[in-house]
Amino acid sequence: MNFCKLETCNGKAWNNLYCEKHKYRLKKYGNFLLPSPQERFHLKYKIESNGCWIWLGGKNKSGYGIFSFSNISMMAHRYSYQIHKGEILTGMLICHSCDNRLCVNPLHLFMGTNKDNVIDMFNKKRENCRKGEKNGASKLSLSSVQEIKKLIALKKTRGLSKKYNISRATIYKIKHNILWAEVKI
Repeated sequence: MNFCKLETCNGKAWNNLYCEKHKYRLKKYGNFLLPSPQERFHLKYKIESNGCWIWLGGKNKSGYGIFSFSNISMMAHRYSYQIHKGEILTGMLICHSCDNRLCVNPLHLFMGTNKDNVIDMFNKKRENCRKGEKNGASKLSLSSVQEIKKLIALKKTRGLSKKYNISRATIYKIKHNILWAEVKI
């Protein structure tokens, strides 16, 4: 049985030189030392022509980059802000001036409250304007809503929620123009 050629390692050497761990590190990083979290972070993005540093590592369900180190996982843009600009105050968000969730360029990041982020969103006209059928969560089509509104006008609302597989609260909101207000009959 051959062992890793590094003096401090007792791992099995499958290729007669180094164990799998050190072979991997040599191939990936060019040496046997594990890079620091900051060094690893800087290996995980590419720089775009618009200045965004696009995160290439893992992502969460919301589309934000995730960076893990020392058994800690955090959003990559927050880690970038911390190592380049300093501490993030409790309860504060790290917002993107570029509106790109995968960007980790510290020049595109600023600390702000949820209110600051919403104001930024409205100023840039990024508010969720997907209404009606354009909203991926919508169960109704334009023609369905028109039919529902006609039946509501005729006072024939019994069974509508079952027929369209929506809640009675949704029928109420359509009736009172809380939802689908833009649809006229």
